[in-house]
Amino acid sequence: MTDASPAFEKLKVDFMSRLPRRLERIDALWKKLIYLRWDGARLDVLINEVHKLSGTAGTYGLVGLGLRARALEAVLESVRGTPGAPTTEQRDLISRFVAELRHWEETLGPEDDPVASLIQVRGKAPHVALIEDDEQLAQILCLWLEDMGIRPHLYANPEAFDADDSVYRFQAILLDLAFPDAQDGGLKWLETRGRRWTARSPVIVMTSRTDIVSRIRALRLGATGYLIKPVSRDALEMRLGAALKLGHRARDRVLVIDDDQDILRYYKRLLEESGFEVHCLAQPLETLEVLEACQPDVILMDYHMPGCTGLELAQLLKQDERYFQIPILFVSGSPEALDQRELLSIVGNDFLCKPVEDVVLIMHLRRLVAQARRRLQTIGSVSRRPQPRGLMNRALFYQELEQHVAQVRSGKLPKDVVALVLIQVRDAGVLREQLGLRGTAELGMKLERLVAEWRDVNGMGTAAGDTACLCLFSVSDPAVLKRTLNDALEKLEGQLSESTGAQISLVAGAVLLGGSI
Repeated sequence: MTDASPAFEKLKVDFMSRLPRRLERIDALWKKLIYLRWDGARLDVLINEVHKLSGTAGTYGLVGLGLRARALEAVLESVRGTPGAPTTEQRDLISRFVAELRHWEETLGPEDDPVASLIQVRGKAPHVALIEDDEQLAQILCLWLEDMGIRPHLYANPEAFDADDSVYRFQAILLDLAFPDAQDGGLKWLETRGRRWTARSPVIVMTSRTDIVSRIRALRLGATGYLIKPVSRDALEMRLGAALKLGHRARDRVLVIDDDQDILRYYKRLLEESGFEVHCLAQPLETLEVLEACQPDVILMDYHMPGCTGLELAQLLKQDERYFQIPILFVSGSPEALDQRELLSIVGNDFLCKPVEDVVLIMHLRRLVAQARRRLQTIGSVSRRPQPRGLMNRALFYQELEQHVAQVRSGKLPKDVVALVLIQVRDAGVLREQLGLRGTAELGMKLERLVAEWRDVNGMGTAAGDTACLCLFSVSDPAVLKRTLNDALEKLEGQLSESTGAQISLVAGAVLLGGSI
């Protein structure tokens, strides 16, 4: 839908290439603050760096990184609003967030589960294109593929593949990245002519390059897998099995909500050609009835619609236990939507500014569906809690934290005063020697369950290690926060000591997330 995609892709590649240095700078700024001298000007620089990262990470689809950066920004803003250096507990909390930034992971490809039963699809051998200039390697790969029950089609380069006018609909494509006349020939093909294939078939890239930049670039261009040369048969079978599973599973279901019938017809044609099952709705006020009937995997919606805005509709869905886990992608070009971009990305799951390249839209939809599916597998059910009366999954907790921060920033302060609290078992290393690994694990689970049951927490928390947790603690008056928290900790120490037979001591640090933001 736009010719600006190559420029946008270039920006994304540039962002990823500079990301490690940005994370190192954040880590260095924080270490200078705590180990050299606490300085307000340096803190301002750190907050600015984290703020810029939180804004750009989500733009380029790095959802987990964006959530971590926003959580860190919220805590740093709270510390900036208090006089003097932070307490030991506050420093520990911020250090945890900084460490999480340095070790973030974005899993964009399918799970690496070998699926031998999927090699034969509907009794027919699947067709796989192999684009590889190394004749010896190509012969070996073809033999392996044939032995797996797959029909390989060999091409010496992307140009030969494009020139083939055969009627085969390939179930997967194996693509080399480097060719004699173009070291990045595979990547350039993905950027241009290969786009129509990444929208229809899984593409697995093969290369001897191990740098993160080329890997991220391939994934962002639509590749679903990455194999490092020399390729082993086990790795090929595992990755290809996952790709065929991705290509032949039931079609992902998309609900498109837009009052413009022309837009609905366009999306329906585009998404159906890309393998989605598409349901269209022109009346947003009928969303609940349609959701009950079609049960979509992802929702694509506009911002401006009659009867309610996309933001209002998304907020309604996120408050409904039946539908809160369905990812939402906003697509809009209105100035009002752009002003609300950050909030839309919080209440929804992603935001794209019109005009949007077709392949970019499809990639975002598939990524959201894959992330939602992995999240549900991690949690174990569609419940927002990983276990009854337990704390939340960490990503979901960060979303809750960010929604609270967004309310504060927009002037919609919660009725109660909310503090971000870190609770840790004191001398955990000594206890680990005393209780053993299993006993320590049971202590951590007991700690999570008891904290989740606190009336002032109500499950709004997450594990922060084997024997630590983060939670949102609500009180009606900030003056009684310390006393209320100390009383709760004293009771908790007694419960844990009784259940383990050991003397358990806890330490906690709290940061107010109210007026100081």
